[in-house]
Amino acid sequence: HGPEWLKLKTQLVDSMPQCLEKITEKLNSASEEFIERIREIRNLHDE
Repeated sequence: HGPEWLKLKTQLVDSMPQCLEKITEKLNSASEEFIERIREIRNLHDE
């Protein structure tokens, strides 16, 4: 397993940043939704 393995490794390394970006985007949107919910709940309690 020489070139083939290297090719696979290179593909993995190349796709890592994209995967991380997607995960980060999902986490960001999820935490934004979460914060919105908390604000709504706080507003309900304040009234």
